[in-house]
Amino acid sequence: MSVFEIFFYFFFIVNIEKELFLEKLMTYNKQLYDNYNENISPEQHIIILNTIHNLFNEKIIEDLKQNYQEDMEQQKILFNMLLNKAIILSTIVGSIFISTIIYGRKEVKINCVLFENILLFLFLGLYEYIFFNIIILKYNPITDGEIKYLFICNTLSTFNIKC
Repeated sequence: MSVFEIFFYFFFIVNIEKELFLEKLMTYNKQLYDNYNENISPEQHIIILNTIHNLFNEKIIEDLKQNYQEDMEQQKILFNMLLNKAIILSTIVGSIFISTIIYGRKEVKINCVLFENILLFLFLGLYEYIFFNIIILKYNPITDGEIKYLFICNTLSTFNIKC
């Protein structure tokens, strides 16, 4: 179960969280674009376009892109490190479980079964708590550099400026 949880989180939930966040970001960009088009005259557009061109020169956009790429590399490193920690944690829990099965009692007693189930739930809760605090809270599916870069690029696309 813990192995399933690890892979489910890292290869499914993270992607869903990131997609939902980016979808929300694009919605804000679209609202900004629509609001801009509804309320700006052609003369104002020319003034804003010139200002935007002066503010966001190629150097700034390149710096944003460089930060974005560096953040993505750091994110890959963090992803691999946390995935390895999760696998180690899962291996420890699995080893304890298998050892208990192999070297456990062969006779069935209702009190023992009840006690083992309570213990299983306690350890599962402890595992979930540790996994959440050590793994999930440390990983952010989208970096600040990625947010800044995508937001600026989408905003600049309003003015036909490509990143």
